[in-house]
Amino acid sequence: MIISGYSSTPRSGSTLLTALLNQRPDVYMPFHSPFIELLWRNYKFWDDPEYSRGDGEYSKTLLLEYKNAKNNYCLGVIDTFFKQFTDKKYIIDKHWMYIVPENRNMYEDLYNKRIPIIYIHRNYDDILESYKRVCYDVNMEKFNKVYYTQCYYLENNPDNIVYIEFDDWCNKTKEMLKYIEVKLNLEPYTYNLKNPSIDAEYIDKVLGNSKLHVLRDASVYKKRY
Repeated sequence: MIISGYSSTPRSGSTLLTALLNQRPDVYMPFHSPFIELLWRNYKFWDDPEYSRGDGEYSKTLLLEYKNAKNNYCLGVIDTFFKQFTDKKYIIDKHWMYIVPENRNMYEDLYNKRIPIIYIHRNYDDILESYKRVCYDVNMEKFNKVYYTQCYYLENNPDNIVYIEFDDWCNKTKEMLKYIEVKLNLEPYTYNLKNPSIDAEYIDKVLGNSKLHVLRDASVYKKRY
């Protein structure tokens, strides 16, 4: 199992990317995943001062006997979690928090290398206009927090970010898919751009976001709102 991450600004074509990459027989990409939160809590437990300060029999046992088990334990959490959903070789886990340095550093610590993280970026005003076109009432406080947090962490341009501009994703979809394949070391694949499919109705029902995840013909995918 080889894991990568995915993050993007809202309304940036992530539903289409998920649908296309899931056509591959070797890739599993959830529409949205809570896994990074689960892994972080397991990972940070080992540094919890309640158990690592060294006083008390329990903390001493944890420090002395299990100190070197942290990474193998967390790798086991990754394996156990995703095996419930797929037996595919490549996992592209999806959550906006993958762009945050603490999470990138966690994966680097576990794998002794940086994992690639796909990131699609869209202009602030374009995103708001896109929400307006689908009559979606945006929580501006939450939106601003996510958007500017992502922009802030992108300023250092970390070399493991597979960065894609939204306009390129719209106008050069085939080329961007090939770019992702190269960066993630995936075998070349012929995608069905004319009929990407995802259960948007179910996703909208679960997330409560009506009409936010309707897919169009990706073979003529252009910048639209």
